Amino acid sequence: MKKTNSLLLIALVSVTAVLSAEEAGKSTAVPPKENGKSLLKNGSFEDVDKNGNPKYWALRRGASLVKSESGNALKLEGVASYAFELIWWDELKQSPRERKIAFSFKASGKGSVKVGVFRYTDTKDPKAKNGYRRKNVGTDFAGPYQLTEKPQTFRGEYTVRADEWIGFGFLHAPGTAMIDDVSIQLVK
Repeated sequence: MKKTNSLLLIALVSVTAVLSAEEAGKSTAVPPKENGKSLLKNGSFEDVDKNGNPKYWALRRGASLVKSESGNALKLEGVASYAFELIWWDELKQSPRERKIAFSFKASGKGSVKVGVFRYTDTKDPKAKNGYRRKNVGTDFAGPYQLTEKPQTFRGEYTVRADEWIGFGFLHAPGTAMIDDVSIQLVK
């Protein structure tokens, strides 16, 4: 795992690295399972909006949704492409305690891809429009995960800090990456 500066994220986040080093970059055929339900709302990218974009995901700078053998997949092209889903519900909503998660995803292509965990905190503020102030407090990275033409399943672990919630996404290096079957499970 390396500490990384990404020009496209400088306005959004500061960079730190705390992902599980022993899990980052490892490949496995078995995705993490806790209760069989992913905490992501659309990790298969099958649920699309009226414009054909995957619901709950933000696609930026060369990220797109494409048809794959199994349905839909996320395609990242070029060094600046990235995609993410914000997760502030259920077990990953802001909480006074830490939460450990296991993530997995299937990917193929040329080059490499990194996982980005975008960290946020909300503070109550009755004067604010929504009743709270949101602050991005940094981004942690796992990877890079080296891609091959044949799809591989990658996995890792991350601890969501107390009083924070996260966004989970992918950042791409030169080449093309195809990503599918993204899952996040709570580790108990």
